[in-house]
Amino acid sequence: MTPEPLKQFARVRTLEEITELCAKHGWSIDTTRYEQGADSVLIQWKHGKRRGWLSVNMATGSFGGELLPSSKYFWHDEPGNDHKPWFKALLNLVYVRAGKEGK
Repeated sequence: MTPEPLKQFARVRTLEEITELCAKHGWSIDTTRYEQGADSVLIQWKHGKRRGWLSVNMATGSFGGELLPSSKYFWHDEPGNDHKPWFKALLNLVYVRAGKEGK
């Protein structure tokens, strides 16, 4: 069963798409472990007053991260965060919205 926050998305973005969006937002992405055979990439992000790190599993599209400086952890399928602007930005980084598959 697809978690509610994810129902609006059609697919996981490619690494190239995520890298381009990170550059556009001024976020850093570390692909070192992915290039060595792991499934995940690490992203340092900032949106408004919120910042943190994000680990994205490129094989499944699942992600988790940590808000800084509070050290509060979050996951891609948390329904309580889906209305928060910083979380929406992360969802849009990792997934392509339904109806916009070619964009």
